[in-house]
Amino acid sequence: MADLQNSHNLPQKYPGSERVMIFIEQIHKLIILFFK
Repeated sequence: MADLQNSHNLPQKYPGSERVMIFIEQIHKLIILFFK
């Protein structure tokens, strides 16, 4: 779960919505790894 917490600490160079999309992409990759 540490990775999920770290993703909240991204630099502020991303607008809110773009940061959310990056966060969702990371979650999606984790889900793919779990369900392969």
